[in-house]
Amino acid sequence: MKNKFIITVGLAGLMLGGTGFLVSTAQGADNKPIAVEDAPGAVGKALAKVKPLTGPKAKTNAKYYLCLYSASWCGPCRAEMPHVVKLYNEEIKKNPDIELILFSRDQNPADAKKWISSSKAKFPVLAPKDQSKIPGAQSPNGIPHLYIIDAEGNVIKNGHPSSLLSQYKTFCK
Repeated sequence: MKNKFIITVGLAGLMLGGTGFLVSTAQGADNKPIAVEDAPGAVGKALAKVKPLTGPKAKTNAKYYLCLYSASWCGPCRAEMPHVVKLYNEEIKKNPDIELILFSRDQNPADAKKWISSSKAKFPVLAPKDQSKIPGAQSPNGIPHLYIIDAEGNVIKNGHPSSLLSQYKTFCK
């Protein structure tokens, strides 16, 4: 019985220590550390705990998140990517209130990494195993698909990225 108690207390200590590590490594839009409890919404708090498959840590203090579901094996996704990269580099990257996150549908992380690298995308890419940790993350019927969600994970709009990305500012006020 005594050993069971010691093991339980030890595991609790490890879990709390691990939380401290996650808090200390989370970053805000300015790439400075941000504590999970300082992230303004549920999405930011969840993103602070997730290491991206590729790209930088996601902005944890954004007001809106553009969640793009895409995969390296998807022809329409590949055709859409140059437009997404251009929009991110020219507008979204510079806007502290909006973050673009690619939710990779690739089952093989190496395929996703290779594709993202070749497309020169510089936004956060999450692996399938981490997507369910993000409030508002959905499982679309088809890809490419985009969800615009607020900081709490409420879906504002969803649909095909080509139409939504051209008018995202309308929904992110």
